[in-house]
Amino acid sequence: MTTNPPVQPVALNHLRDLQAHGERDRLVEELERLRPESLTTTEEFDFIIEAALELGLPHVAEGFLAEKRNRRDATPADLLQAAALAASRGRPEEALEQVEQALVLDPRHLGAVRRKIHLLSRLGRPDEAEQFLSARAELFPAGLDQALRETIRGSGEAVSSGDAPAAAAEPWTEAHIHRLIELFQGRGDVHARQWVSPGGGGGYNPVHQPLDPVLVEGHFAGRHTLGVYQLDEEARVRWIAFDVDIRKEVLPDALRRRSQWQTLMR
Repeated sequence: MTTNPPVQPVALNHLRDLQAHGERDRLVEELERLRPESLTTTEEFDFIIEAALELGLPHVAEGFLAEKRNRRDATPADLLQAAALAASRGRPEEALEQVEQALVLDPRHLGAVRRKIHLLSRLGRPDEAEQFLSARAELFPAGLDQALRETIRGSGEAVSSGDAPAAAAEPWTEAHIHRLIELFQGRGDVHARQWVSPGGGGGYNPVHQPLDPVLVEGHFAGRHTLGVYQLDEEARVRWIAFDVDIRKEVLPDALRRRSQWQTLMR
């Protein structure tokens, strides 16, 4: 009779050392060799799942996420990550099941609500998505509710009609913040933050944290400058940006008048 080899404990510090010293190939080899059942702590699971995703090993991450689910240790964030991986690998129905499990754990989880709406729309079930949103509309500000409905229907205009003053001249509200988060979606589990050195250098570093209203409010207020990684967990890009050179003295009036804006953009 054959028996399985004993499960070896995970040397987490060793894996962290490999990561810190940039030994990518060795870290990949170690992660590929690990067995999910050998893990004993949440810290081990979280490190290995994140490292696998950063190294482009979605199959490894999926295995460890599945083990967390089997142990009933998966959080809503874990389930949403599993859903994103399933969707990106062409399994949207499975992704929807993961999202629904996340909503069982936290029915008010905004990320899970948004993900379910996107998946239902992607699966050709917009009426079901509308019904799902309507049942939860009271949970969210009006601006976010409307943005989600536009996501379902694929509508929305960048410039309003008429010659009314631009709304951007008014102070921002919570609805504006949620609207920005909804419109400029990218990868959900990470954003970019600008840094500037004393010597004048600068750039952007990834911050492994979803954009939330508090962070965006700080961006609006000028306390920090944030960016979005446009390629989302489903390997899709939802928006693009154009760099258009317009004289600054012309811009304020152009933004207030649709006809002038259209002339400038020709």
